Amino acid sequence: MTTEDRIRHWLFQDALPVWGDRGVDRKNGGFVEYFALDGSDGGADYKRTRVTCRQIYVFSHAALMGWEDGEALARHGIEHLTGKAWMDDAGCFARRTTREGEILDPTPDLYDLAFALFAL
Repeated sequence: MTTEDRIRHWLFQDALPVWGDRGVDRKNGGFVEYFALDGSDGGADYKRTRVTCRQIYVFSHAALMGWEDGEALARHGIEHLTGKAWMDDAGCFARRTTREGEILDPTPDLYDLAFALFAL
């Protein structure tokens, strides 16, 4: 098995399924901020825009690589990002939202916005 095959196997069989299952906030939209050591939702009461964007990028790229669940998960993240973190009046994304999607920190952040460019 080549190195590429091993990495692809790990990505498609181990990493992506875990993040696609445990990393998705199906109740509030978007993704969880982090995992606890036991693999459960870490329980953060906020969501950072950069984490949402990073996950959108990962899942959309995984879809391009052939992972079946990637497109739906990327769309799930885009819905949260554009529906909850976008600030019409400022023309950009908020830095953080509450877990439920209320804007918690409206500060525009170039680092976060760079991740939005990668994601979209």
